[in-house]
Amino acid sequence: MVKGISSNSLSRSMHAHYIQQKSAGAVKIDSRREEKPLGTTSLSGSADTVEISPEAQKAARNAMLASMSLQEIAPSPQETRSSSSEPTQLKETDAVLPSREQLHAGFAAKMANRTPTDPFDNEFHINNVTYVFPESNISVSYNQHIKVAEALEGKARNATLVASELVNALQGSIFSGDLTVAERAIAREAAFRSAQYIADNYFDNPAEAKNFMELITKIKDDDILREKGWVASDHFWLVEPYRNYSAPGSPIDHVSPKGVARHFGASDEILADAAKTLEFIRDEVTKRAPLHSESDALKWDSDLRSEIISGWNSFERDVSETIIQTLATFDADIADNYLQRILKAF
Repeated sequence: MVKGISSNSLSRSMHAHYIQQKSAGAVKIDSRREEKPLGTTSLSGSADTVEISPEAQKAARNAMLASMSLQEIAPSPQETRSSSSEPTQLKETDAVLPSREQLHAGFAAKMANRTPTDPFDNEFHINNVTYVFPESNISVSYNQHIKVAEALEGKARNATLVASELVNALQGSIFSGDLTVAERAIAREAAFRSAQYIADNYFDNPAEAKNFMELITKIKDDDILREKGWVASDHFWLVEPYRNYSAPGSPIDHVSPKGVARHFGASDEILADAAKTLEFIRDEVTKRAPLHSESDALKWDSDLRSEIISGWNSFERDVSETIIQTLATFDADIADNYLQRILKAF
């Protein structure tokens, strides 16, 4: 576990479903999820039919039993009978078996209280589980997962596992909305330093190592921009990042309808529909600004846009200062412990 930050914090976004058998004894994981704006943690995805070979089932069962503590699988004192040859007096309640529902509830409670196994501590997971990322231009995140996994193919024992871990940490603004700006900065820096070590020690071709680090750096830099309130992605129709109150290719003093609606607290559902966005703005303006003349309306509109831009500039400045201060006191042991965890998959 990484010192100062839990492995769950760095990996909690590895939302995955077992979907099919890749080969004999192998399991494939579908790690698709819907991207959400910063601050939201809802996940999406569905599991198809599980098809796991008998060898994989046996290995998984043995791994699960090995990971369970003796306390979990040992009989309780009430279940333990005396080894004496004298007959045991049975109580009436001893003959009452628990119901199916009670058995299921008890098992569920035990499983819920178990600490999840880190995939980097699980040889079965490292050797047999493959993460599947959607090949779509619509998803900035999983395009980057695919690129990193392809770059690590033949270098890591499980390139998809390492790619999932590194990119999830580098893209904390997408995958770790429940962490603070400082915590995401720590995770991002630890992942970046680990990637640099991998490039220096596991790439024989200097050009490949250079390309790998250019990709990692872009992923990190784009996420820092998103952290500050920019829209940054590798969508084919976007050339440059832009402020989230504006629109692609617009000057910095332009405030889009979405920017106004977001300022008023519009939901994602409203922002996704242009007609609903405009209707929401009209309703909010009616409630907030009972205007009496055209000049009043123009002044109110100008003041509102200035307020939005000023608020954004203040937010970007605060986030930048937080990241700078966090990295100025970054503990190298955190990066080293994180790296040692990653290297288990090499």
